[in-house]
Amino acid sequence: QAIQLKPNFYLSHVRLGQFYVRQGRYAEAAEEFQKEIIIIPNSDQAYSRIGAVYIYLNRYEDAITVLSRSIELRPTAGAYSNLGSAYLRLRRFDDAVAPLEAAVKLSPRSLNIVGNLGRAYFWSTSQRDRAPAVYQRAIELALDDLAVNPRNADAHILLARYYAMLGKKTESLKHLNE
Repeated sequence: QAIQLKPNFYLSHVRLGQFYVRQGRYAEAAEEFQKEIIIIPNSDQAYSRIGAVYIYLNRYEDAITVLSRSIELRPTAGAYSNLGSAYLRLRRFDDAVAPLEAAVKLSPRSLNIVGNLGRAYFWSTSQRDRAPAVYQRAIELALDDLAVNPRNADAHILLARYYAMLGKKTESLKHLNE
C-alpha cells in the first residue's frame, strides 16, 4: 500500500525488498532493489543490497558489477565482503583476496569476513602461507563470541570449519558437536 501511495519513495521498495529477502524470495527482492536504484541512482547502499541478492541468486558476475559500483560510490565493509564472496563462489580465489583484505581493514572484528579472507588465502595460488594466521584470528573472534553466548551455533559451526582448515580435527569435531 505504501508503494501504491508513493511509488517514488525509495524506502518502501527497500523495506519490501528486505521482506522478500527474509522470505527467500530473492528475485522479487532484486526487483524492488532495482527500483531503488532507479529512484536513487547514486546510492551505494542500493547497489550493495542488490549485489547481495545477486549472490543468493547465483548471479555472481552481476553481483561483481553492482558491488564494484557500490564501492566506487562509497567503500564499505559489507560491499567489499560481498564482492569477495562473489569471487569465492566463482572459485576466483586470487581475485577475492583484495576486497576481503579491504573488508577486514574496515571491519577487523567481523568473524565471517576474517574467516572468508582465510579461505581466500588458503585457496589462492600464491598466498596459502598467510591462511593459518588469519584462521587463528577468526578462531579468536569466534571464541570471543562464545564467551558472550556459549550457545551461539553460528560461532560453533565457524570454529569447526576454521579448526578443520588448520588440521585440528579434535577441536573441529568438538565445536561441530556443540
